[in-house]
Amino acid sequence: MDCEIDEKEVELLISTAVDKYVEYYKKSNIVVAPDLKDIHIETMVTPLDVEDSIVATLKREFSCSVYHLPLRIQRRLPIYLTKELEIQIGIDHYEYWAWSAEVFIHFGRELGIPHSVAGNFFTPFHGALMRLIHTPTTREKALLNRIIQTVVDHHVQEFLMDKPFIVASVSFLVLEAILRELCVKYGASRDWAEDQNLIALVQKLNKFLRENSNIPGEFKRDLQNFMNLVDEIWGPKVKEELATYPKALGRFERKEKDGLLGWRVLAYWRNNLYHGKETWLPKVYGVVLNLICLLMWHQVPYEQYEELVKDLTERIQHNEWLRSIGDETVMFGHFYPPAHFL
Repeated sequence: MDCEIDEKEVELLISTAVDKYVEYYKKSNIVVAPDLKDIHIETMVTPLDVEDSIVATLKREFSCSVYHLPLRIQRRLPIYLTKELEIQIGIDHYEYWAWSAEVFIHFGRELGIPHSVAGNFFTPFHGALMRLIHTPTTREKALLNRIIQTVVDHHVQEFLMDKPFIVASVSFLVLEAILRELCVKYGASRDWAEDQNLIALVQKLNKFLRENSNIPGEFKRDLQNFMNLVDEIWGPKVKEELATYPKALGRFERKEKDGLLGWRVLAYWRNNLYHGKETWLPKVYGVVLNLICLLMWHQVPYEQYEELVKDLTERIQHNEWLRSIGDETVMFGHFYPPAHFL
């Protein structure tokens, strides 16, 4: 199942590729914008995307795909994919979200998928992966786009234009349900958990993470790394927006002392979204979906994962062969492989 390489070497490769990717875009004039992390870009194609994305790098260096990566790396990929969100949502995100959903749907309730959102747990994944329009890299794809725009109901097209808003809204619902289940798993009463908001749930979860020695250290570290990164990238922007509201800024800054770095940014986005203060949050759904993946991957058991992936990998490789001989309709699972629109 795994790439035949040391895990630390794989992670160093991924980290280096992501840093190169982000710095390249920041220094280039490919997109002229005050700040790339505050605009919606999806599957922009440059030589770097084709040659040096995580997906391309794994294939070139180790003949690996995302699904080959060991469980420890799967659990940490949301950190690197969130770093990429400084630029855009691209093929690395599609591959990882599709593979994550495929694994989660096979494990089902065994992972602790909340009963309250059992019927909607995968809606954020479907929403994040949905697309109609191909990146027009060839005349054929440009023609296909014109056909799609002609034959697909215009309400569907408009719905997809609102993808960041729609998927962010649903993602926050699922995230809060997951946090509620984790608090109950680690010792909170169900009655208490059902009556709490996002920040209260996070404060309780953080307390468990500090005091419960049975919670794996890897989970604590990865979650902290993720939240620190979110605060590092988007925290200054939130402070800037709150500058004219001293009381709100004070509450935001006090959350740092409470160990809520990153979470305070998510709470700010969530409240703005649900209270109608700001609905244009282009990268939020990617951040929240990455966090959902991180939380759920840490519930995946090692031994069962090894067994599942062995079976899924055989199916993937067989269907990749079918595609290689011309059958473009093959799709073995609910989510993976994602539709390729590049």
